[in-house]
Amino acid sequence: MRANGGGAIVNISSNLGAHKRAPGIAGYVASKASVSGLTRNGALDHIRVGIRINAVRPGPSDTSMSLRPGEDEAERAARMKDHSPLGRVSATDEIAAAVLYLASRDAGSVVGTDLVIDGGASERSHQQAEPQSATRWPHVA
Repeated sequence: MRANGGGAIVNISSNLGAHKRAPGIAGYVASKASVSGLTRNGALDHIRVGIRINAVRPGPSDTSMSLRPGEDEAERAARMKDHSPLGRVSATDEIAAAVLYLASRDAGSVVGTDLVIDGGASERSHQQAEPQSATRWPHVA
């Protein structure tokens, strides 16, 4: 890439890791969080030679990986109505469009970004966290 004047790298990761966590899959979550660090630091290391590095972090998408054991697509669709603020899994075309955007000249100033494509699932997990009240945390005003 350097010899050709630069380019774009788009890493594919997961909304799990830097943006969302889940019990029982610590190794997976840690590996995906490390993709975020690699993307962001690599972006800083290589932007001066014209190489942009970003990541797409899909959540549940229309692939077999988002199916639970024994679950079919109709059951997944029903589960996602309650699980995702969007109410459905992301289409693979939606994720591909994000990758194409980050690889394009239109994203020429986008550097070191984690583009989360998860229908709001990461944000929902933050909203459902237990609120920190003044009575529980008296030192917080």
